[in-house]
Amino acid sequence: MPKTTTGPPTGPPMQLHYIGSFQRGTWFVCEDPMEEVWSHVARFGASDFVAPRMNPSTPIEQRQGVVDYAAVRTRQSLEFRRAAAGGSLLTAPLPLYYSFLSLLRSFLALRTGQLATRAHGLTFVKRADVLSCGAKLTKGTFGDYLSALSTDWSRGTIVTLKDALSRSVEMWTDYVDVVGEAAHVVPVSVDAYMHGPVFLRFHSIYGKTEDFEERWHLECPSLKDACAFDPDQHALRVTALTSSSDESDIAEFCGGHLETDLIHRVDPLWHVIRETDSTLVFPRPAYYFLAMFILASIVRYQPELMLDVATPGSKWNWLLTRFVATSERFFPQLMLMWLYQRPLYFSGVA
Repeated sequence: MPKTTTGPPTGPPMQLHYIGSFQRGTWFVCEDPMEEVWSHVARFGASDFVAPRMNPSTPIEQRQGVVDYAAVRTRQSLEFRRAAAGGSLLTAPLPLYYSFLSLLRSFLALRTGQLATRAHGLTFVKRADVLSCGAKLTKGTFGDYLSALSTDWSRGTIVTLKDALSRSVEMWTDYVDVVGEAAHVVPVSVDAYMHGPVFLRFHSIYGKTEDFEERWHLECPSLKDACAFDPDQHALRVTALTSSSDESDIAEFCGGHLETDLIHRVDPLWHVIRETDSTLVFPRPAYYFLAMFILASIVRYQPELMLDVATPGSKWNWLLTRFVATSERFFPQLMLMWLYQRPLYFSGVA
């Protein structure tokens, strides 16, 4: 009779998944996330709230000037936003852009201790259709912002509305559905195992293994030195993490190398913005700012271009109306995150 054993089974141990999004930061559960975000912005319209939160390296003799500058521009930002309420594509982008400009100038002063250059830093480039219209980078506030974040940029660079929309993280599915081509934003699932490997699984853009293997390190340079392509998994294995890395290590890696979803999630979905043109690599909020500047300039200087896209029932009306609402919701959140230097999430009551 064969001998039986009752000991533990042999073989490799079962690997367990981490559960959760790996998002870290501060989140607020509220009735209306958009109004909550702008309510947090509104606090910076009060001088006694602003003063303790400016850059501590600001010279003492300049501090009151920075406080006054930031507070009044925050209040202007709120009033411009209210002026945009209820407007259509024929008018709303113009006051909303000035809301964004005032907010950027306020937070730029608080972050750097310096007042922004008075010029916008952008000039309008007229083209035959809305998506081809652009913004040319010049000396001014926008350049001050890019320089404050150590972003390489060159005067004369032209960014089209299409360029900016395709790189706006929250717009990527809308862009693909309406424009009918791949966006520069790619969603990435983080597949992490306890005491095991961490894989980044890219969605939607790279259909063939050979395309992904050839292009990822060129289009996602932030991952180049931290990952390696795994042909069996058709994914990137994170080599910067080891089997001894824990959940906090994974969260730190994601926060440093990927773009977080601006709404707190339960699943580990992150994003990358593909870098296919080195002249168009900007901080994430910049794409919203650029697109809103272009739409505002069309409204102001070439409103006849809006006749077709502003027609109710057209797909372009839907896309650009969606963009205006999305940017109003997420641009101020990104600005708050930059000011506080940490992720902030605003979610509705479940």
